[in-house]
Amino acid sequence: MKSKLKHHIVPEMGLKPAALDHVEHINAFRDDESSSAPDNSEGVSSRDFFFGLLENAPDVFFSLTPEGTITYINPAIETLTGWKRDMWIGRPFSELLVNDTGDNTARNYLEFENGRQRRVFEADILLSGGGSVSTEVSVSLRTKRDKVTGIIGSLRDNTRRKLSDEAHALQERRIRSLYEISAAPGVGIETQLVETLKTGADMLSMEVAGVGRIAGKNCTVLYCYDEMGRVTQGLECDLSKTYCKITLANDDVLAIDHVGESEYRNEEFYRDFGFESYIGVPLRINGKVFGTLNFASPHPRKEPFTTADKDFIRLMGRWISTMIERKRAEDMLKEKEELYRTLVENAHDLILEILYDGHIMYASSNHKEILGYEPEELFGKNAFEFMHPEDRSAVMSAFIQGFRSGSAGRAVYRYRHKNGEWRWFEGTGKPFRTSTGEIRAIVDTRDITERKKTDEQIQESLMQKESLLREIHHRVKNNLQVISSLLSLQSDYAKDEESLALFYESQSRISTIALIHEKLYQSRNIDEIKMLDYITDLTRNLLRVYKDFGENIHVQINAYDISIDVDQAIPCGLIINELFSNCLKHAFHYRDSENVTRRTRNKVSVEINSDSDGILTLSVRDNGVGFPDTTDFRNTNTLGLQLVCTLTDQLKGTIELRNQNGTMFNIVFPISTKKTRGNE
Repeated sequence: MKSKLKHHIVPEMGLKPAALDHVEHINAFRDDESSSAPDNSEGVSSRDFFFGLLENAPDVFFSLTPEGTITYINPAIETLTGWKRDMWIGRPFSELLVNDTGDNTARNYLEFENGRQRRVFEADILLSGGGSVSTEVSVSLRTKRDKVTGIIGSLRDNTRRKLSDEAHALQERRIRSLYEISAAPGVGIETQLVETLKTGADMLSMEVAGVGRIAGKNCTVLYCYDEMGRVTQGLECDLSKTYCKITLANDDVLAIDHVGESEYRNEEFYRDFGFESYIGVPLRINGKVFGTLNFASPHPRKEPFTTADKDFIRLMGRWISTMIERKRAEDMLKEKEELYRTLVENAHDLILEILYDGHIMYASSNHKEILGYEPEELFGKNAFEFMHPEDRSAVMSAFIQGFRSGSAGRAVYRYRHKNGEWRWFEGTGKPFRTSTGEIRAIVDTRDITERKKTDEQIQESLMQKESLLREIHHRVKNNLQVISSLLSLQSDYAKDEESLALFYESQSRISTIALIHEKLYQSRNIDEIKMLDYITDLTRNLLRVYKDFGENIHVQINAYDISIDVDQAIPCGLIINELFSNCLKHAFHYRDSENVTRRTRNKVSVEINSDSDGILTLSVRDNGVGFPDTTDFRNTNTLGLQLVCTLTDQLKGTIELRNQNGTMFNIVFPISTKKTRGNE
């Protein structure tokens, strides 16, 4: 048995000799069948079943020796990090780790305190292209007769990926097409390969597709699709005279939009084949170069190859390599049955296999530990019946959509514990097709009840702080009103009209600022002011203050859907206060009110709008007698216009006076954001 195990495992998984003892130890458990394994009456072996669970799981699963050397890792590592999974077999798991939460939890992942056999921690994992990704790591000890024989675990991406809808839809269609080809029942592998090449050629807008097998200095066409018939199966060529040579030299996807205008225009393969555009990728099996996957056309590309095209051909390369490797993978499954069973049954997450209608076909044994149910209690029952009624409808809709699209989906919901308690879970489901062509789904769920409690505490704290801030605005407004009242009392002692006017102006400015704070504590959003409501109340207050001047005046305000933050609202409000007050006091001063009312209507308008570039324009206009031509508004002795100019500079804006059919001041300034304020 030992020699057979070595024969199958070492070539296929790339295990180093140091890891063989662990693999042989795992193999000793092959006869231990779990009572929760699925029925084999339909010809699906438990080996196939457990292998399918792991190979199709959306999260990364792995196994380690007691010393931390990786002996198995599923394909999800390639999706998560970009690393080829074969290159990590036989290497220390710690080499994947970048850092941890600061307490050396991740670096000491082999230490299990107080007799515990499972640990969960956060760690950053290296990406193949540089950088890292934050993950949640779960590791569990595997023992036999109180002796540690290995470690099993899983990784889950903690970040949320944001793909554009268009690119995602394109890649989804491409992947679904490949999936449908490989999942078609009763179709041989050679037919699948040719159909895959044809589909790839169509999706890449290329006329020729082929798989070349590299042997020494020769390249042989194993499978091909050629609308023109110039490339045929079995064609053998000198490797140096083919596109395969430059593809292997590039060691990754090689894409040429126009060969005749590239550095390869003088190569023999260009003269011999005459292909003007080309894209190819090396094929590797067990970490060794097997050949190349090639697509070509006699025409230059109308549109350059995109990143999505390169990602797609990389995926096709792995897909085709998998097809060629399928027979050896099936043999390897027989040797790995117990390992896969152990990984699934001892994972920290709950794992379900369910049908399209939600009926449970398999439940991992840790349902007993986490939810109180024996796996046998769940078989045949509908998974949605255990969900909270408020969450069920949304999860079912997402579940059905995932089945239709063939893509993985994620949802957060409440699940009922056997004792009646509702616990929060985050579930990831991915559909797959069985050997009989039936579509099912693997659902991997994780208990996040404690995380939800923490989130709720944070939200409650934010609400308390927001309430406190509203109270501060309310008190500031009240204090400013007290100051305004004191000025009003003091104005009773003014001995002349000029002094009384100064009191009125000061009260007006204080009320303008107080109104800002009043609007803030009354608003749902305590960071911004809705200018329409604010300007309406501000002008109404000014009309009351200057009621002797404000008779027979029509006020028009245009400020729909304009909101600005408090740092700009205060200077903007003071500018409006000064300009609007000037209109009331001076714009119609030289008109005979009775005659003017019959002849024309006295108007004052305040307008504020913004454009797509984040520039805001404030205009205050009247149809009065106009601004004196002999006066420079930037150099006056009056405090009001001095304030207007100073506040405009504070807003980093510009001010312009138009003196036609009345007076109009235009103030233009950029709308401030939290980000720009932070950089000041």
